[in-house]
Amino acid sequence: MSLSTLTSSDLRQLAKLVEAKEALLARVAKIDRQLAAFEGSQPEPAPKRRAKKRAKHGQVKNAILNLLKQSGKKGITVKVIAGKLGVGVNRIHTWFYNARKSFKQIKKTGPGKYCWQE
Repeated sequence: MSLSTLTSSDLRQLAKLVEAKEALLARVAKIDRQLAAFEGSQPEPAPKRRAKKRAKHGQVKNAILNLLKQSGKKGITVKVIAGKLGVGVNRIHTWFYNARKSFKQIKKTGPGKYCWQE
C-alpha cells in the first residue's frame, strides 16, 4: 500500500489502530509501574552534574605568558596552548584578544599564532 493510493477510510482505520496501540502501551506502562512498586525497586535518579573546578585568578594568564616566552620568536599556536593547559580554544582566543591591549609584547605572527617579543 503506497501513500498515493490511501483513501479516507484507510486513514480513519489507521488512526483507530494508532489510538488502540497508544492505549495498550499506556496500560503496559501502568502495569510496569505497579510491578516495580510491588518489587520495591525505585527508579535510579539521574546523576548529578558537578561543576568544573575553576583555575585560580591569574593562573591561566601566567601559564600562557610562560608558554609564549618559551616559544621564542617562532611563536606558538592557540591550539597547542589550549591542549597544554586543558582549556577550550575559544577561551584562549578571547584571552589573546583582550591581553594584546595590555601586553604590547604579544605579537600575532599568523592565524591563531602568537609570539612574545621584547
